[in-house]
Amino acid sequence: MERMLWSVELVHAVNSFSADWIASRHRAPKVASGLAVWPLLGELALGASGTTRTELVEALRKEPVSADVAVLIDLMSESERVSVALATWLGSNLALDPEWIEALPNGTVRSLTGDSTVDQNRMDEWVRNSTDGKITSMPVEARQDTVLMLASAVSLATEWEQPLQPNRRAISQGPWANDRPYQGLDVLTDADTLRFDDDLAQWTAAGTGDVDVALVIGRPELPPSFVLSEAVRRVDDSGWGRSGSSVSVGDVGPGFEVVEREKDHPATGQKLEVETVAFDLTERLDLLEDAAVLGLTTASNAQRADFSRLCADALFVGQARQESQATFGATGFEATSVTAVGMVLSSAVGSATHRYLHQRVLLKFDRPFGYVVTHRPSGLVLLAGWVDEPRFDGE
Repeated sequence: MERMLWSVELVHAVNSFSADWIASRHRAPKVASGLAVWPLLGELALGASGTTRTELVEALRKEPVSADVAVLIDLMSESERVSVALATWLGSNLALDPEWIEALPNGTVRSLTGDSTVDQNRMDEWVRNSTDGKITSMPVEARQDTVLMLASAVSLATEWEQPLQPNRRAISQGPWANDRPYQGLDVLTDADTLRFDDDLAQWTAAGTGDVDVALVIGRPELPPSFVLSEAVRRVDDSGWGRSGSSVSVGDVGPGFEVVEREKDHPATGQKLEVETVAFDLTERLDLLEDAAVLGLTTASNAQRADFSRLCADALFVGQARQESQATFGATGFEATSVTAVGMVLSSAVGSATHRYLHQRVLLKFDRPFGYVVTHRPSGLVLLAGWVDEPRFDGE
């Protein structure tokens, strides 16, 4: 029982971390996984001191302990639909703290050769193996000055319990108005799969196994980052808003209205008619652009970073990136996210300063909307993103 309560605290911390990260961004990410970032920052926090540690702990939303990463891995290992892989590459000449190394998950420690080409090839091979080839290379470079690399990969795939019906969807109004039809998806389902309030409406598509994908649409004037981050926050609040089964003819909400339709058979209860679109998204995020909310401000400062509980040598975060992709279609959903954090010796700052900036409820997702993917048993948010353009028909 104690571990279950502690796991609930950890899940809430990861979800809050994800929501705050999304809310802080000027542009809502197309695909982002706070779950893929949190363990890496947790490992950094365990080796940090002073202000470096304080900022990381505040970002993580809980005091990290060495078992946290193992608990997350154990939680995901129970799922047939989700996999999480972690790896840490260590430079041979680093004076690393034995307790920090001991806290790393079993089987995740690897060695750097010091040859950036060889190390890059090995890291890229790990990425391909950890994502079944969906992502082919590490999002950061194994540069000559890289002395420690932390990486994570999160992959998931699920089929819908109730398949969506594909069609060609022409959209004549709004930001997606286009002469070229989109690949539409429709489903008629129970109205209680919709929840809504004044700001947003959310429909949850149940996947096989233990993964759910919620599509969320907000009032048109609301910023995407607000809509998406609020959807992530509400994962921990099962009682928010109203159910779609509580509405009546004439009610309207974000993205939906209640209409009457004539049919040749008796009604069997309130139904929800969902019209949405297929999408294929890719995203590449420089996490140092979000250093303040991720707790990396001091950690990425060559003069001020303090990782004295990790290594006797002076280190700082020189690179931190995430690459992700997601596909939503008639039969199911797939997504993959790889995150990497590269550490550099402070004495090598001169060679590490270059950064690479690379009553039927009719619910329509016919303008930009968000999605949130959760692990159903725990409520852990696996990833989330913003759909700024759907898949065109024929693609």
